[in-house]
Formats: sequence, structure tokens, C-alpha cells
Amino acid sequence: MHRPPLRHSRLQSDISYEQSGTIFASRQALPGVLVDPSLADFITVQSGARDRTSYTTLRRDCAASGSSPVTTFTSERGSSSGPCVYLCVSVGSFREQTLVVTGGVVCAVKRICDLHMTNRTFWTVKCLRQLKQSKKTVPTDSSSQAEMQRLIVLLLLLALQTARHRAAGNAVERNCVVPLKPDLSYPSPLIFTQNGVLISPENDSREPDVITLATGEEVVFSCSPNYFRELSSEKVLWGQCKKDTTFVVNGQDKNFVSALACKERPIEEIIVSVRGCPATLRSIEYGFTNPVSNKSYILGEACYDAKVGRTHFIHTKVRSGTNSIEHLALKVKDNATYFHGYHPTQRYKVDLSKALNINDQVERFRAVFGVKNAPKIESRRYIGESLLTHRQYLSVLKMAWNYQIVKDRDLLLNYDRLLEDIRALEVTEVEIFTGAHGVLTLQDKHNQSAEVYLVTNRFPVPKLHWTVVRSQDKATAIAIFNKPQLTEQEREKYAFCTSVCEQISWLKKLHEADAWQNVRDGYVLCCEVEEFRRTVKEMPPIAGIKGLFV
Repeated sequence: MHRPPLRHSRLQSDISYEQSGTIFASRQALPGVLVDPSLADFITVQSGARDRTSYTTLRRDCAASGSSPVTTFTSERGSSSGPCVYLCVSVGSFREQTLVVTGGVVCAVKRICDLHMTNRTFWTVKCLRQLKQSKKTVPTDSSSQAEMQRLIVLLLLLALQTARHRAAGNAVERNCVVPLKPDLSYPSPLIFTQNGVLISPENDSREPDVITLATGEEVVFSCSPNYFRELSSEKVLWGQCKKDTTFVVNGQDKNFVSALACKERPIEEIIVSVRGCPATLRSIEYGFTNPVSNKSYILGEACYDAKVGRTHFIHTKVRSGTNSIEHLALKVKDNATYFHGYHPTQRYKVDLSKALNINDQVERFRAVFGVKNAPKIESRRYIGESLLTHRQYLSVLKMAWNYQIVKDRDLLLNYDRLLEDIRALEVTEVEIFTGAHGVLTLQDKHNQSAEVYLVTNRFPVPKLHWTVVRSQDKATAIAIFNKPQLTEQEREKYAFCTSVCEQISWLKKLHEADAWQNVRDGYVLCCEVEEFRRTVKEMPPIAGIKGLFV
């Protein structure tokens, strides 16, 4: 198919910053897609069949011909009013080098390409708004314009060379790219092979949140025990890859992102009794059902106080034997309806989301702690992406009990180091118990000690976050305090066990430069399990522990 030659718009300098920040719906873009009117050219360089489908939502006629490793170039004319070039160059598995030139201002960035136009456009507009604030300019005479054109061409040539090398080693053509993070209000279904294997992103993929499938490959989509949003009477559907994000389902073309979303997440939670969780608290198991084998996999369990607003503990596996789906589950039930039980409502999560609203926080905390000393309270996840045992388990991140309330998230570097050390463990079996304990206290504006809650007497900011790491019959308990920059007196006061951090050989990141002793990054305490549980009573009893996991 004939393609127009690659071209660049002539750069001008008389556009205002206000014009460059305007957004409108382009007739040349996909329906409902917002683009910037000052973008005169969209230039996409693609690196072969494997990469091409990542850009089909950007421009349909950017599809590669398949006749060469580095295929076609396209350039589309946008609004004639703007002197802006948007250069998107694929240099491998969904990475790009982007140069935006607008109003005589240059913005060069390197980032992972989004699979969805809305994300890409939002980023573009954000970049332009940053340009508006920067007030940096470049010369606008004809020689400078020529130099800018040469810079763009050089970027293209460099990207093409990289693309050729990467495409040369890619012998298998993949024609469907399925995003695991569609960034919509509705979750994606779980995707299985016809034999019931939960499909993973390719091991060598640089973009871990997409699944690539060959044209004609048949898969099973499951929202069970919930239903599909569009096909509201169906829990499970069989589909065949056609191209891009399009699958043939029941003889009709269906877009994976818009038509095959679930009403509710397919990783479900049910209210059941959990060992170590008091009857006055809420206890749940979470997991999914395989629609082919009709087995239900309990991935973990949690115990939390919905009234007070605190997660007592979460229990899950991180590594187990061959790391198969079966071995990484806490339990496997030969029961396809196991997760059809009673589910917790969304009320707790709604309340927590409101309490975490930064604008409300500022007003509340300034009244108590003063303008200068008002704490910055944020959230992260107890079971974050680094601890998920499969990329299709992403909906676990949105479960209410998994929200971890922290003070100065960016300063708790030792917590990040602990997670890295857990993921790097080279042992056969690893399971963790993790949760919160105590209430953080800070000096108020009257120099009195005050406990920190997100709302009055609800959603306490924990004094510490704790994790027990178990491998077979050995375990180590670790606490990281939620208040960076503890004083020496506070450190001595808070040490409720004889710390054994120096003995734990697998804490490699925490041992680097004695990071575990750096109170500015979060005070770390390592304990034997029984001694630890005498203080941290939220931790459930753990049977069969015979020694310290060193």
C-alpha cells in the first residue's frame, strides 16, 4: 500500500503559549481522542511486525506492511495553525524517544509508550503545559530552524538503526497486543489458553503489562464470578485473535479494551473465617477461578478492622517451588463456585479514598499541627506490583485492605529496600505476613504529642509497618517505622526487641552502606517471631517455626 513520504513541518516561532496548550477533538484522530491543535505532524517510526500493533490506536494507517524489518513511515497533517512537530520513535519493545518542538521551545523525553491514545495525549498536553511554564526559548532564525530539522533527522536515523537490530532477532510475528492496564474504570478479564493456562507476558518483554498473541490464536476470557460489562449475561467467553486489540467473539469483532471489560474485577474476595483474625474484625480470602479446570485458587487472605480503618495482616506467597500457579496459591479448591460467596461492600474503600484526599488533609492537619508542620500522608500498597506473582493479578492492587497509609512515602527508602530483598530471595519457599501496628504521634502546634488520624478516630496513620518473611520452618520479623528521622531517644524507646538485622544475610539492599541503621530512611528493627509478636499483636500465630530465617 502506498504511503506518503516522510516530511516535517516548517518550524515557526509566532505561536503563543496559550495556543499551544489548547485541546480539541481532531477529525483526523480516532473518535473521541483529544489531541493538541498545535501538533502539525505526527511521525511514527516502527520496528517491525512485533512492535507495530502497539501503535495501531495511535494511527490506523501506521500499520506495517510486514515486508521489511523497519517498515513504513506516515505523517498526518494536523491543524495548520501550529508550528509543532511530535516525533515518536519506536526503538524496541514499546519504548520511544520523543521530541516536541512548539513555540520555539524544545522538550526531549524518554518514556515507555502507552498503548492507549488517551494516555499518550494526556502526556503530550502535560509536556506542552510544562513548556508553557518553562519560558525557555531557542533562536528562531532560518539557520536555527535548519539545525532543528537536522536534529530531528538525526534522531530518526539513530532510532531506525536501533530498530533494525532489535527487529532482526524477532522471528515470531505477534499480531495482537493486549494491555493488562487499560486504564479504564472497568477491569480486564483474566486471559487463559484453551488448556486453562493463565497467560503471562513474554519473559523477554520490556513492557511487562501487555500480552502478545498470534493471529488466529484462541483464548478464554474470564470475568467469573462476575460478568462482562457489555455482554452482561456472560462470565466466560472464548475469543480468537484477529489483529491489534480485536478478537472474534461469537462470530463478531470485539475490541478488548472497550467491549471485553468486566463489570467487577475477576480477582475476587469473599468473607470467610481466617486463622488469627478476631471475630470482631473482617476477614477475607482473595483469588480467582479457572474456567477451564473449574478450580478456585486462593492467592491470599487478609484481616482488617473496617470500623477503625486499619489492616491487621495480609498473608500470601511470594515464591514456591516451580512458581506454578498451583504452588503459589495458599489453597486450591475443586470448586468452580468458591468465590460466589459473600463479598465485602465498597463502602470501606470509598471512605478510605475520601480520607486520603490531599485537599481535605491539608485543612485538617494545619488546624492541628500548624501550616509548617502539617504532615504529608499518602498511600502505597502492602502487596505492591513487585510482590505480585503474576502480571494478571493487578486488580489485587485496588483492594481496600491493601492500601498502606504512610507518612512521607518518598522518604521510606528502607521499605523499598526490604521489598527488593524479598523479591531477590533465592530459596524454594517464601511466604509473607504483613500489616500495620500502632498510631503515629507528632508534635502539634502547641508542642504536645498528638496521634495522627486521617479523620477523627478513624484511619490511623500507623506507627510502624511490619513484615514476617517465612521460608519453610524459618522466619524473621521486620518492622519499619513510619516516621523518618527518629531521634536517638525515640529509637531507643521504640526498640521492643533485640535487633538481629546484622545476622540476616538476605537483607542485601538494607545492608548496603548500613542502610538499615539510617533512621532518615525509616528505622528498621529485625526480630525473632515470638519476641516480635509479644508487641505486634496484629500478627497472627504462625505454626511450625523452628528458627530465624537468616
